[in-house]
Amino acid sequence: MKILLLTDIEKLGKKGEVVEVKDGYARNYLIPKGFAVQATPSIIKHFQDINKIKEEVKAKKIVKLQAIADKINRLTYKASLKGEKEKYFGSITNEEICEFLKSKGIEIDKKQIELDEPIRAPGVYDVKITLGEGISGILKVWVVKKEEK
Repeated sequence: MKILLLTDIEKLGKKGEVVEVKDGYARNYLIPKGFAVQATPSIIKHFQDINKIKEEVKAKKIVKLQAIADKINRLTYKASLKGEKEKYFGSITNEEICEFLKSKGIEIDKKQIELDEPIRAPGVYDVKITLGEGISGILKVWVVKKEEK
């Protein structure tokens, strides 16, 4: 019997594949458990249509994420820290970077900012921002010493 797999099944196939199995295995185990359905031409076409729609939605999402990544790559965030030669007060955190991006019209979650620890010293830092679908942007962060008056 030909069946369409609804989930990945070890040693049998992956979700969406049409495979040939013994009638008893299909009727007594796979179909009742919801792992598969009998592969009729209409079901196969329906499943292919659904997959095509999912791929189109994913492609549109990737285009949007790439546009956001390009915008992030063009931005530079300039921040300052109070302090002296070796000792600085405060730090630049995920929240602060997230607020900067929001002010530029980019809505992201602070968890998407890959910063191992807050920035506590002047310098130039490349901060990776993961957007999803394997797409990420790099925000250049310039940290300078705040001038005391």
